[in-house]
Amino acid sequence: MTRASGLDAGTAVVWHARCRGADPGALRRAHRAVVRQILASVTGVPEPDLPIVVAPGGKPGFADDAPDHVRSVHFNASHSGEHLVVACSTSGPVGVDVEQARTLDAAAVAGYALAPRELARLSTLPDAEQPRVLLRVWTRKEALLKAEGVGLARAASSLEVDFDRPPAARALQHSAGWPWQLYDVSPEEDLTVALVTTGPVRVAHRTWAKGASAGAPSAGSTSAGSASARVS
Repeated sequence: MTRASGLDAGTAVVWHARCRGADPGALRRAHRAVVRQILASVTGVPEPDLPIVVAPGGKPGFADDAPDHVRSVHFNASHSGEHLVVACSTSGPVGVDVEQARTLDAAAVAGYALAPRELARLSTLPDAEQPRVLLRVWTRKEALLKAEGVGLARAASSLEVDFDRPPAARALQHSAGWPWQLYDVSPEEDLTVALVTTGPVRVAHRTWAKGASAGAPSAGSTSAGSASARVS
């Protein structure tokens, strides 16, 4: 059976790309094109023939009738400005989120994004530190919700994640039985990237350039520390 390129068992790969677009629509098209380039390289399926489908919750994946080596690839993507991240693994569902460093209205965001205990924890931090920590927590939560396949249809305040960085590793039994694991994978200093995988994996970060091979690690290839989460 053909094997997905560059995706060893027990490994998740996160690609980072910077895209350009004259307007938001052009930038979205550029992001979609890069996602397809990466998936074509991983699966060996030409871009026009990729059997991508979208689940009822909005999460993309490959069709049930796709070849086994294609269906074995779980993927997720996220973008913030010109930055795009794409995560792939054959170990189970994944979710990824990226956010550029920016100023947040900490009080407003915390009100709908944090669980009660998280709100209490945030209030103990210095005011100047709260927006940075909140962005990290929000990114981790969105990655977890995307891994679940529900996105923002589920309230972010219904789950809790670690505030600390680097975080400690701990598995969590999801309601569907998945032992989710969270990782911080930030390829650049002004980016916050969270990855969620199905249980502990080795995480590799790679920089994508058109024409690159998905199996070839870049000079920026790294491993990442993991975090814990709790679903209420």
